[in-house]
Amino acid sequence: VSESEGSPTANRSGQMSMEDAAGVVQSTWSFLFVRSLPGALRLYRDLLGIPVRRAQDRSAVLVGNIVLEESAEKEPSRQSFKAPGVVGVFVQPQALVRLHCQINEAGYRTSEIGPGRHGKRFRLQDADGHVIEVFTSLPSS
Repeated sequence: VSESEGSPTANRSGQMSMEDAAGVVQSTWSFLFVRSLPGALRLYRDLLGIPVRRAQDRSAVLVGNIVLEESAEKEPSRQSFKAPGVVGVFVQPQALVRLHCQINEAGYRTSEIGPGRHGKRFRLQDADGHVIEVFTSLPSS
């Protein structure tokens, strides 16, 4: 499959992006609505190590085009549906156990490290109910 047929392609920052056959899609973004931006940054930036590209008073854009947006709304409404999201974080295989311990020590409840679809993984939920799956890829043969 060539790039013009819609295959995933790596952009300059090493992230994956998708381009459809018409060349319409330029990038994708994930929005996570959080009650406390400082609290969310302690998890995503400080513990998980996802760099912040830019931040404002009530929002932050992380590498990987993840937008953390502070919102007082706890429940989805008919006007604005803000369901929990799922974030996948790839880490180096040698960092998985250390990161698992650090996150548990910080007071987050995590699953045990176990086999995943592409390698080892564990899961946790942030304070707003978003699921984070931290995983490694299988070693190359």
